[in-house]
Amino acid sequence: MDAEVPQGAPARTRPVAPVSPDEAVPIIHEQTPVTERQVVAHDPMGVSQERVVVQPVPVVQAPPVIARTRTIATRRTDLAAVLAVITGITLGIVGAVAVARAGLDGPLREPVVDVAGFTHTALLGLIEVGMALLLVAVGLSRDRGALLFTSILFGAAAVVAAIEPSVGGGALAIETSWAVLLAILFAVIALAAAIVPVIRTTSERVDRL
Repeated sequence: MDAEVPQGAPARTRPVAPVSPDEAVPIIHEQTPVTERQVVAHDPMGVSQERVVVQPVPVVQAPPVIARTRTIATRRTDLAAVLAVITGITLGIVGAVAVARAGLDGPLREPVVDVAGFTHTALLGLIEVGMALLLVAVGLSRDRGALLFTSILFGAAAVVAAIEPSVGGGALAIETSWAVLLAILFAVIALAAAIVPVIRTTSERVDRL
């Protein structure tokens, strides 16, 4: 229990122990202000005076994150497939015109019509349309084995027709020059499928967000 202080006596002040710098409140690295106590001086009465310094903690901003998108595109070019598709389209047009001109109402071996300077019958036109569809399908598949087999098969048939134009009892009415031209085209496709390598082109693009 505290003793009474007589009136007129000087008030006693409870001494405060001095605070050493080592006992100061440490600075916490947060986003809130930090209080740091610093001892200023001691008076003769043994009373320490303090000064409270509030120091704002600097906010460290993280560097911006740069997002990158990397796109790699590969393009494949097959000369044999391109030749097969072009030859198939051309042959299909010629065969379709021959069928349209000869008609399918009568016998397929008659009449004999002229298409692109070469004689055709409806039967020959149908055969050419079938060969064209197969060539285009194989060319679009880009299968080198299928391209090589198909071109060799069609080339052999064209060589037979060139040697014996009256094959099938003259039902095709195919001319030797047309058969030789087809044989050359199929031979070129077969050589391209066997020798010419596939060309691959790679392009790279980097986008920054």
